Amino acid sequence: MLWCRYLSAFLLLFLLIHSANPVAAEKSHGSIGTSVVPTTAGHLVVLKVIKGSPAAQKGILPGDLIFEVNSFDLTGSEFAKVVTNHLWGEVGTEVDLKLLRPGKEGVISLRLKRVKNLEKATDLQGVKMILPENRSP
Repeated sequence: MLWCRYLSAFLLLFLLIHSANPVAAEKSHGSIGTSVVPTTAGHLVVLKVIKGSPAAQKGILPGDLIFEVNSFDLTGSEFAKVVTNHLWGEVGTEVDLKLLRPGKEGVISLRLKRVKNLEKATDLQGVKMILPENRSP
């Protein structure tokens, strides 16, 4: 039973250190600074671009259609899984996007670096927001 006490103490110490570490907390909440909605095909339409975000700096615009994230084809994908497993990621990591822009021919390829979330998600009427703190594994 002594090993149970040591294990319990270790787990408690680990949780205290990990929850008090802001760097560890922000790693799982990096984004590129967009609000997106899915299409019926599984692609993502950009609704909003946060001012000053990596997406804004690279010229992503509302209305852009993201169809590939890090070589993962979004066709037929599940929205929540795409956002949490592909679009979001550790702060400082890179994400490669392929997108189409209405009125412009050809594919736009961009590489962006995820940053700590710059602002809380704003309410967009009729749109349910998925937030990193509510994501499921």
